[in-house]
Amino acid sequence: WCEGDDRFVVWPFKGNGGRYYCRKCNQNGDCIDLLRERGMSFQEAQKACGGAPSDLEVPELRRNRNNRSSQTEVDRAAWNKSALALLDSLKNDGLSDLQAFLLSRRLGSETAAHFSLRWNSQDRFFSAKQWGLEGDKNQVIPAGLVIPVHNNGKIVALVVRCADASRRARYWQVRGSGLECFALGNPGKPVLIVESHLDAILIWQEALDKVSVISMNGTGKPLDDYSRSLVTSSPRLLVATDFDEKRGGEIGAGQGAFFRLKRDYPQAEYFPVPLGKDPGEMVTLGVSIRDWLAIALPEPKPNRCTLKLPTGYPGSAEQAEKWLTDYPHLVPCPKASTPWYWIYRTKCSSCPGHIHCIKDWTPDHNAVT
Repeated sequence: WCEGDDRFVVWPFKGNGGRYYCRKCNQNGDCIDLLRERGMSFQEAQKACGGAPSDLEVPELRRNRNNRSSQTEVDRAAWNKSALALLDSLKNDGLSDLQAFLLSRRLGSETAAHFSLRWNSQDRFFSAKQWGLEGDKNQVIPAGLVIPVHNNGKIVALVVRCADASRRARYWQVRGSGLECFALGNPGKPVLIVESHLDAILIWQEALDKVSVISMNGTGKPLDDYSRSLVTSSPRLLVATDFDEKRGGEIGAGQGAFFRLKRDYPQAEYFPVPLGKDPGEMVTLGVSIRDWLAIALPEPKPNRCTLKLPTGYPGSAEQAEKWLTDYPHLVPCPKASTPWYWIYRTKCSSCPGHIHCIKDWTPDHNAVT
């Protein structure tokens, strides 16, 4: 699908008929999915695979077989009651660990209280019935940061950022959670799409007045109904999925997610962070959320001083003033005490979509000194 040549994984004996997964474009499925992608009907693919388990008899059932949040499997009232009870029971658990984590992610205590962020100090196990789930498999809440996912004012999911990533995946979606995105903000504002729930919370904390923010919790989810309503009412759609450096000519998963969104929402603009791979990492490297957003959403008539140019500046003050006039989205460099200026470039062949000091930039967007 994506013309990659080194990230396609097959498990021949997993499940019934094997599974496949592309770690570049996230295409995945079983033998029937693969044959249907190659042009067969469901019945033809089923026959070619030598039959299928009973739950694959009907295509509509096949699409939902891995959907843990299917309404037929989860009693939503019981699940929400248990989720709220869990959050209440963790109010005083691991407070020092919670504060240390919040500090590392630049999140304030008021923000944590607003979103009911909790620290779970040990793995917890509950009966499936208690959480409104079918079957006998226990509900597991791993140790780590518990993030309630809000959508349209309701908690629709719980995600745990596991304390011990060597034992489990870094992010664990609690069984029975809904598949909605984490959508924060109000219709009519510019919308910023990110991958991480924690990044969405950080952007809400720092720039609620400027943007609404949607977290997809990865790169493979489509937008849900409420998120789409935010996008369709928005004057701008900025996509800040994780920036992954190109390797062997292949784009990263974050860029791939942008192209998929662009197909559904032609107004989407790629807006990666200037430093690091995501907004959280960018902030720890010294660039604020508001300075970053000012690149795409500049304040009206910015007042910027260009009189104190540093020694060795490649050009005159008049030239710098002209650049600032012609390109009002220039912003002061956040890592320099002298007033270098940065510009958001999208056509630089060496660093696509990143920000660089104006001393390395010329109006043709390509020359790099």
